[in-house]
Amino acid sequence: GDNIVYYQGSSKYIQLLDISRRNPRPVSITPTGNSNRFDLTMANERIAWNEWRSSPSPGKWHIFVYDLGADGKYGTNDCTGVRCEGVYDVTANAPGQLRGRPGIYENKIVWDDKRTGINHVYLYDLGPDGAFGTNDCYPNGVCEGEHQITTNPAGNIYPSISGNRIVWVTGDYYD
Repeated sequence: GDNIVYYQGSSKYIQLLDISRRNPRPVSITPTGNSNRFDLTMANERIAWNEWRSSPSPGKWHIFVYDLGADGKYGTNDCTGVRCEGVYDVTANAPGQLRGRPGIYENKIVWDDKRTGINHVYLYDLGPDGAFGTNDCYPNGVCEGEHQITTNPAGNIYPSISGNRIVWVTGDYYD
């Protein structure tokens, strides 16, 4: 694509640079309270990052995705079919507090998550329509939603996704 994303100002503000126009534009995602953002990544028309939210108490890390919409342009409020431009909290209802390092490919988001006390890799699949919250299903019966990928008791971190393949590091290297 023609976009590069980066942080500006102590991990608080996400900037989107359209390199075809050399025009930096802020992605209007206002930090909440003393939130911090890390692990920024982008694929196609989606930006993903890890963000600490201290409210409601106790605080926890969330995985967020900003979908630029089908037109791939920021600020157009594109809403083609069921897929709309906007911010989505992929882990809003997930238990536990520690999650991070998102990876993104097309309609799939992966991250590592310590909700069970051991790091595991999780996947959120947007389903065939690529839209959040439509609960659509593939012909094989797999539907939109969260799926735990790993069960190794040694822990699994640093996931990456490309196509239908997910790779990760096995071993619990942090608490």
